Amino acid sequence: METPFLLCSSLDPVEALFVIETLRTKTFVAELIRLASVPVHALANDPAHASDIWMQDTVEFGVRGDRPVALLGLRDKHDQGLVCGPLDRLVERYLQEKLPHIECVRVGDALPKRRWIDWYGNLEVSPPVPGFPHGRILTGRQKELSFHPEALAFLAKQKVQWPPVFVDVSWLTIGHVDEVINFVPAGARGEKKEKGERKGWRVLLPCPESAASALSGLSDDQPIFVGKPGETTVGKLKALAQNAEQLRIRAALKVTREQLRAELGIEDSDILPLPALFEDGLAVIPNPVNSLVVGTQVFVPDPCFTPFRHQLASKLSELGLAVHFLDIWEPYHTASGELHCGTNALRRRA
Repeated sequence: METPFLLCSSLDPVEALFVIETLRTKTFVAELIRLASVPVHALANDPAHASDIWMQDTVEFGVRGDRPVALLGLRDKHDQGLVCGPLDRLVERYLQEKLPHIECVRVGDALPKRRWIDWYGNLEVSPPVPGFPHGRILTGRQKELSFHPEALAFLAKQKVQWPPVFVDVSWLTIGHVDEVINFVPAGARGEKKEKGERKGWRVLLPCPESAASALSGLSDDQPIFVGKPGETTVGKLKALAQNAEQLRIRAALKVTREQLRAELGIEDSDILPLPALFEDGLAVIPNPVNSLVVGTQVFVPDPCFTPFRHQLASKLSELGLAVHFLDIWEPYHTASGELHCGTNALRRRA
């Protein structure tokens, strides 16, 4: 029997990081290299395609036995003005020339008229959970669309991480599962378990209520996101936190929580809600769920507002994590993505 291909979870050890370097990302890349505890591969994109900085979406890393494997990009055939093939091909050439020990695998042709849903930010896997010792695949479903059918068929043949958990992301504009769910290790500094039941990890979920809590008691005229595009006031964010879209999002996230409890066997105490607000399906606060986990290091989009930063630092540091806030407002957040979207990690199975 052929050794199955396995996706790696964000808890698995990292061997190297990948990021796209352009004039717009240069400062971020330098800071990531300075802080990361592993090698960082900074791929220089063609200036003609400098707006394509979404390293997470170009390739999906996994393993087959002891050998690392890269599922190659699915973004090169779209008919809605997106030019993604050049970067996907650049990443493929880089892997073949610089890291030939990584097996490169094609999993199907990209499909037209699907836009973002087939990108690899929409493919994640949980840590081991009951019934799935290698973890269970998670992917977003956006109305009538789900992840690329040929890619899903390839993953189904591997069997061990299948069937996936299909998460409703129809309330998001992009609709990637990494906007909604992430996993971080817990207990690195000896966090006490409650009655021996809590796992050694937590599920990160966006939470409008947490954002509203951080804003409560603050003056409505206090400026927020000062000096950034989209600078506003606390009062306007308070109003946003209570609008009809946020209420729909809360209801959708409640369903997601219930689904994760049922499908992954987790408890409420395993879920860590993080402050998030959305407008027209896009994050208003740089989405902290869309963070990069490297062992006990967590690279978090800087929310550019002290109360949010304190709330995030408190929640994550209590788990024994070293929290690094990186300013990704430009270029990632303003282009409708966050830190995880702009990076990728080559991992090995723990």
